[in-house]
Amino acid sequence: MEAARGREDEHTPTDGGGQRWTVEGTDGCIARANFPAQTMKSKIEGEGKAIEKIKQLAGSAFTKLFVLAIMFKPLEDFREEARALLAKGDADKVIKLWQTASAPRVSFETAERVAVEA
Repeated sequence: MEAARGREDEHTPTDGGGQRWTVEGTDGCIARANFPAQTMKSKIEGEGKAIEKIKQLAGSAFTKLFVLAIMFKPLEDFREEARALLAKGDADKVIKLWQTASAPRVSFETAERVAVEA
């Protein structure tokens, strides 16, 4: 990653607004480092320094830029509580509606080679 960060002049833009650095090894293998574009926060708490600063900077345009929204958050043990309080079919449906897909993660390990004595 550090090699990619140090070669910004070799980055190419991506469709999503980010950048990508690609390098090919001598054996034909390709490595890509992706730098996604900054994402917008989905929400900001209605109280505190951040929202006060935004209100100050936005001035009269604040209400044209933001919508006040009431938000619901699930309990920490939401799945267990839903199953305890609702019929199985309803609990499964409520849980499914409240879930979102998780991105898969990949990790690599290098095998240690053990020398074999002949």
